[in-house]
Amino acid sequence: EFKVIGINDYLFLDGYEKVLEYKKNGRLKNIDLILPVLEFRIEKFAGVDFGSLKRINLHVIFSDELKIETIRSQFLNGLEQSYKLEKDGNEWNRSITKDSLADLGRKIKESVPPEELSKYKSDLEEGFNNLNVDEKRIFELLKRDCFKDKYLIAIGKTEWDSLKWQDSSIATKKTIINEAHIIFTAAESVENWRKSKEKLTEQRVNNLLLDCSDAHYFSTSSQKDRIGNCFTWIKADPTFEGLKQILYEPEERVFIGDEPELIKRVRENKTKFIKTLTIDQVDGYDGKFGVWFKNNIKIPFNPGLVAIIGNKGNGKSAIADILGLCGNSHQYDDFSFLNKDRFLKGGLAENFEAELEWESGEKVKKNLSDTVDINAPERVRYLPQNYFEKLTNSLDDYEFEKTLERVVFSHIPEEQKLGKNSFEELINYKKQAVNEEIEFILRGIRKVNEEIIEFEKKSHPNYKKRLENKLKVRQRELEEHKKSKPDEVKNPKEDETLSDEQRKMLEELEELNKKLEETENLVKQKKEEKATILKELESLWNIKNELEYYNNLISKYISESSEKFEKHGLNVSDIIKLEINFESVGEKIKQKESEIKEIEQLETGLKDKKENITERINSIKEKLSEQERRYQQYLEELKRWEEKRNQLIGDEQTFDTIKWLEKELKFIESELTNRLEELRNERIQKTLLIYDKKNELVDVYKNFKNAIDNEISKYENILDDYEINIDASLKIDQRFYERFLSYINQKVRGSFYGKVEGETMLKELLEKIDVNSKDSIKTMLNEILRYLEYDQREQFEGERRYITDQIDEKKLKDFYDYVFSLKYLEPSYELKLGNKSLPQLSPGEKGAMLIVFYLMLDKENIPLIIDQPEENLDNESIYKILTHFIKHAKRRRQIIMVTHNPNLAIVGDAEQIIFVNIDKKNGNKFSFEAGSIENPIINKHASDILEGTLKAFNVRRLKYFNTQVLKNG
Repeated sequence: EFKVIGINDYLFLDGYEKVLEYKKNGRLKNIDLILPVLEFRIEKFAGVDFGSLKRINLHVIFSDELKIETIRSQFLNGLEQSYKLEKDGNEWNRSITKDSLADLGRKIKESVPPEELSKYKSDLEEGFNNLNVDEKRIFELLKRDCFKDKYLIAIGKTEWDSLKWQDSSIATKKTIINEAHIIFTAAESVENWRKSKEKLTEQRVNNLLLDCSDAHYFSTSSQKDRIGNCFTWIKADPTFEGLKQILYEPEERVFIGDEPELIKRVRENKTKFIKTLTIDQVDGYDGKFGVWFKNNIKIPFNPGLVAIIGNKGNGKSAIADILGLCGNSHQYDDFSFLNKDRFLKGGLAENFEAELEWESGEKVKKNLSDTVDINAPERVRYLPQNYFEKLTNSLDDYEFEKTLERVVFSHIPEEQKLGKNSFEELINYKKQAVNEEIEFILRGIRKVNEEIIEFEKKSHPNYKKRLENKLKVRQRELEEHKKSKPDEVKNPKEDETLSDEQRKMLEELEELNKKLEETENLVKQKKEEKATILKELESLWNIKNELEYYNNLISKYISESSEKFEKHGLNVSDIIKLEINFESVGEKIKQKESEIKEIEQLETGLKDKKENITERINSIKEKLSEQERRYQQYLEELKRWEEKRNQLIGDEQTFDTIKWLEKELKFIESELTNRLEELRNERIQKTLLIYDKKNELVDVYKNFKNAIDNEISKYENILDDYEINIDASLKIDQRFYERFLSYINQKVRGSFYGKVEGETMLKELLEKIDVNSKDSIKTMLNEILRYLEYDQREQFEGERRYITDQIDEKKLKDFYDYVFSLKYLEPSYELKLGNKSLPQLSPGEKGAMLIVFYLMLDKENIPLIIDQPEENLDNESIYKILTHFIKHAKRRRQIIMVTHNPNLAIVGDAEQIIFVNIDKKNGNKFSFEAGSIENPIINKHASDILEGTLKAFNVRRLKYFNTQVLKNG
């Protein structure tokens, strides 16, 4: 994995020259770059006691573009040093060469006592060991124009650390490290390197610390300072320009450790990173439609951020579409290049094919006329420009919202997804279960509403007034009826002059009348019994129907839930034992039906009996005397009079009779208010059960909200004032106002009188209500009734009103069913940018939000391909927001972005730029060049092509090449 080495020599380039010779002869094939490094002892610190370390060593790393002869002639030969030798006091003043160093060593040895001479080494070594260079001269020589931007200065941290922090040397010590570009160390571990880095930071000096292989031993050695014992990784082209990038973005470019995260991620997910894209003509294509893609065009792709640039119409979107095709993107209908009106037109695409190679070695080959398989998974996430525009410019936010939903759904914990594949599926699943329970509760509410309506009708003063008037009428009728009682006629049976035959006939007639009365009473009794049994029968049929409903409901649940239970090793049939004895109910129904038949048969017999008795009575009457007939007529009139009296008095069960009216008035006066209150409380309790069920759906939305809130909180420092919110709550449907008031007659006095005034009153009522509070909802329902029953308009001061006056009887039940069903209260979530909801966002803001979601929140780690996102974004959004997110997102997935905006490509710090071009004058021949930002060729293309480039690149050049700024920290 080593690609770059520096050959480090004291004073000379012999080692570097030799290694270049080896490279030229075919050795070191794995090494891409060899740099010359010269090391010098600094004269300034020659007298400082460093313990075993006698000097600060200064390293000069030169560009490989410099010729060896240039470094020798313009730098090394310009270095000179002078010494006064103690023995003879003569001055040694020479350029630094091997011969001059040997001469210096000889002169030094001549100046020492003979008995000490054995301790000294060769003349060359002694000269070398005693030479100290003036750093000022080094920096003067490096200012020569041939060295401009072609060198870097480094010092060793260990030697620098050994300098004492004496008052007189603090400034000097800081100056020497701050004048260097890089600090070298050879740490025993990453942890030791980190501690050294932290110490430099604390000391507020240059902390660009690289761990280096301080190679004094071969790689086969176990010594720490062996070749290759290095923790430093640099993300850059293996060029001197690439090395220079660490000065400007050390955190982005340098990694110290065993393996950078990106390399590890690629190694562990080779099927998720595109390696190359090859495009070529099919065999046999004669070129009649143009050259286009020819000669096996093979485009490499960096696993980080790749920016595809080029002038308009020069193939940027072509590459993105072809990647989308080979990666099976489901956005095929939004492709702009592989489109029926462009490259697919006239069969042109059939003449070309592409092959996508993944890091795993897998290859996917497609003819450019092929389509994608919508049933197969996407291997890339592609956001074509057309797709962007469609989502961000549409007046209907449904698709835009659903797209964001798909991203956020991935963050909901798996256990909360309930095995569903989308948020919509999950919500629909929960709604189905909740709605079934709500429907059951509603059945009870509807029944209660019917009772309440009846009682509310009775609570109206007009109802009581009608009862009182009817009672007076009935009482007057009774008084008048009493006056019409027939005058008594003496029973002729008491006449002693009657013959035995007449007496016998009257006695029979009397007996027959008794039997007729008994028969009529029995008919009446059976009629009442029949009515009672019919009511019981109706109730039994209701019970039977309810049992069948619940039987079907539970049986359906058992049937549909078996798989769910089986997943947990459970048998639903063992858990739910359903046993309903329909037979007992059926037998009871049959029994009651049999009783009715018996009564009907008996009624038929009684009818015949009554007719026979009546016929016999009429036969006897014909034989009676005038006096006897008058008596019989009196009896009949008395009977009819008594019957009518009884009808007027009646009983408590017979409607509109005196006793029923008295009972009803007593109920109104003493029981109605309490009973109505009980029913209304019962209704509210049932409604609050519905509220609880709706909140179960809110909990699903809250899980949705929490998932994104938790994720967004990780990026607070990036988001800054770009605030993304999700509001998960219950909300009142805006149509509620219109529908509520449609039930009310706003021409009748009451709180909601008048169209405009009524709507204002309703809004004021609801403004006080927090629909996400159960107690507040209870208050709202009670307030609605209070507003209907007591006029809340200021001038009326709570004057009593009646619901049945304001709502037509035909509408009242529907009104109550609507209000107390809470159908207008819907669980919802709303995506917001700051305080703006989706409909309030501009296309640019929607575009920014869409990209942020994909860059920041999309959990997919497949390649993300974006075609010209800046088309709908303003520069401020691009620079302030998106570049941060791009830098974040590329740490976890490969990003390929078609762009002509410098803020995205340059400030986003693309690892690779691919410049594409189509030569329209030469048969639309496609060509490309690929490289990093620091690559001079790519740099030039970017400067020429990217919109607004001069400004952007001038900023970049200041950032990268103004080393004087960096010297001061």
